Amino acid sequence: MTALPPLWPHQLAAIDAIREALTRKARPIAAMATGTGKTRTQREIAAKAVTRGRVVIATSRKSLIHDISAALGDLDHGVWYGEKKQIAPIIVSTHASLGTLAKAIDDTYLLLVDEAHNQGECLVEAIEALHPQHMAGVTGTPYTGSGVPLSAFSEVCFRFPAREAIAAGVLAPFAVDYWSGDGEPDTDALCLSWALAQHGPGLVTAAGILDAEDLATRWTRAGVPTLAVHSGQGRKQQNAAKAWVLGGGLRLLAYDSLLNEGVDIPPLRLLIRRAMQSSPVVLTQGVGRVLRIHPSKTEAVRIYDPHARIAQGGMDAAEAVGAYLDVLDGVPDAVSRLYVPKIAVLAEATAVSEVEAFVAALVVAVGATPEPVRIDGFASPDQRKRLRNGYGMVRYLPKSARETVYLLIEVAEGLTGLAVAGLIAALAKVDAASRVSRMSWSKGARKAGRVHGAPVPYRVADVVLPVVSAEAIERLRERKEQPAMTFRRAV
Repeated sequence: MTALPPLWPHQLAAIDAIREALTRKARPIAAMATGTGKTRTQREIAAKAVTRGRVVIATSRKSLIHDISAALGDLDHGVWYGEKKQIAPIIVSTHASLGTLAKAIDDTYLLLVDEAHNQGECLVEAIEALHPQHMAGVTGTPYTGSGVPLSAFSEVCFRFPAREAIAAGVLAPFAVDYWSGDGEPDTDALCLSWALAQHGPGLVTAAGILDAEDLATRWTRAGVPTLAVHSGQGRKQQNAAKAWVLGGGLRLLAYDSLLNEGVDIPPLRLLIRRAMQSSPVVLTQGVGRVLRIHPSKTEAVRIYDPHARIAQGGMDAAEAVGAYLDVLDGVPDAVSRLYVPKIAVLAEATAVSEVEAFVAALVVAVGATPEPVRIDGFASPDQRKRLRNGYGMVRYLPKSARETVYLLIEVAEGLTGLAVAGLIAALAKVDAASRVSRMSWSKGARKAGRVHGAPVPYRVADVVLPVVSAEAIERLRERKEQPAMTFRRAV
């Protein structure tokens, strides 16, 4: 067994705070800045708690299960997701698989929720089904994408914000470069010029899977070796891209949302925020990818943000860093202050961001492949018609998706072409997959004299999907009623 490095003081403090809260029967959450060792903290909590009973660690993605399993090392543990179902003193599961796990065990002493900001209806229902004696969460952002506190937890028992982490040498310092010219910049050209001037390795944000693939192709041809990494790829392909960047074969990884959580590539020293990110959770998780400490980081990490208008708002370079730190540390309305002249469109941009994150996850969940579309612009009349024609197929989607998809169909005029293309692809996929089941059932129903067209047995397994808030739906409904409004996207 390889000896583990000693814990940082803040990790010891977090462990003590969680244990104290659990003795009071609270459901605490520890808020630790991204990159400050949350996984190791959870390992130590699990190692102590398992002496009293079974521990379940739930995380948001299958890819994160492998990372947590590796951190648990020689502790007796198993994993529970998909076809892999292992009962052990410590079980690592996805949020989506907690429901089936609850049917297999009835003795959970402690539930640890990793990436706890991914709270959704399915997770809340699964927690109640699992009925743990104790529950705690760990996250870098103790609120939902729209800034709402996490209702599944009773208190934030510990905070280790980015400011403290940088001062303590746990995270790397950073500097912010931004557009200070007049008018709207050519975002893609400006970001490419920044990329050409840097050696990396680093990350560049994309507005979805298709955009990540297109960006990687174009920038590589332009002289910046780039690969796309996204949730539509297999784990081996994702790991190969990360290894290539670490080995110096690539300068950048273009990503949509996959790298926002649980990814540990300490040498990353550059973040180009080409795709607008105004959700506090998405922005914080993304920036956290490049702030991890590493011996190769002899200079401040560079964050390039063509969307920020902080210079026009009267801030200097130091204040720009402060504005970013406010976002990372969860200061209320910090995003609005960071993007001062864009306050009027941020609500719309955030709504678009929430919808496209939801659709991207849904497309992956059902195994669909959207048709290529422009990443900017509203859905066309033909797209909207095809979406509405698929209304009857919504009932075959995962349970967690149905209500949201019904609402999105209602506000189709307010959706982007990218979002509608993804919804059409998802509905077409479940239409094709359920056709045999529907036809077989219908024949049996007719023989039995029952009504043709009643609900059928086929269903896609339920999954945890990003939340589309009621505020986002209302904002899109407003845009539907005002088609001349300016289009904005935030990823």
